[in-house]
Amino acid sequence: MDTTIYAELEPSRDWNHLYWRLRALSGIYGRLDIPDVPLGKPNISAPVLAVLARTMFGADVIAHLRVRDHNIVSLKSIIKSMVLAGVARHVYLNGDKPKQGDYCGQTMTPEETVAYGARRGAETGLLLSLRKTDSEIMERLAVKADYYYVTRCDFTRNCVGRLEKIAGWAGERGSRLAVYIVMGTEVNRSYLDTNNIPYTSQDNIVNIIEKLSGITDRIILSAPGDGDFIIWIAERLAQAGLLQ
Repeated sequence: MDTTIYAELEPSRDWNHLYWRLRALSGIYGRLDIPDVPLGKPNISAPVLAVLARTMFGADVIAHLRVRDHNIVSLKSIIKSMVLAGVARHVYLNGDKPKQGDYCGQTMTPEETVAYGARRGAETGLLLSLRKTDSEIMERLAVKADYYYVTRCDFTRNCVGRLEKIAGWAGERGSRLAVYIVMGTEVNRSYLDTNNIPYTSQDNIVNIIEKLSGITDRIILSAPGDGDFIIWIAERLAQAGLLQ
């Protein structure tokens, strides 16, 4: 199975640095995954940043969308606008609790949004945490999103085995898995430990990607709090023949 690698682009309030990172990641990877308002703090909107990446640099973009921040009219309008602008790969989620104000009262759930996005021509996606039980995962897969974005894998033998099992269940329903690889660095390791987020070291990246090649055709590289590291690690991935 051919595996495509996407680089996560964290929004930043520093436009100059964000623009530099956007240009660099678009040039190196050509494929970006953009989270929407991480940690619930006001920031540049993922749909807006995704359209910029698409129109300015021609990047293939996965845009996350926090559905509970919008009423139904706003949510549907954003989805239609992104598809029109050529950003059709979406991940619908609730997101972390807002640091200011509260969620919008009347909206759609991520699961309901999948049905609407599919009707508008979007490639639909939902998050799938491996903290969930198998029965909870089966319930999630019943929604039949195009992709399920898997989080919280530590890439031990047991975890990879579970991914294989879930990939089989997803395939039976016409869905596929995309897997996040969270990378720990000197800059972000303390944050990841504090928030109990499983991560891997840079020395294991190539081996993990090769392990996943028979399970998923889409991998997202993430380094929360140290987005520049994804630029640095690209040379190693290219040497291993993993960047297309």
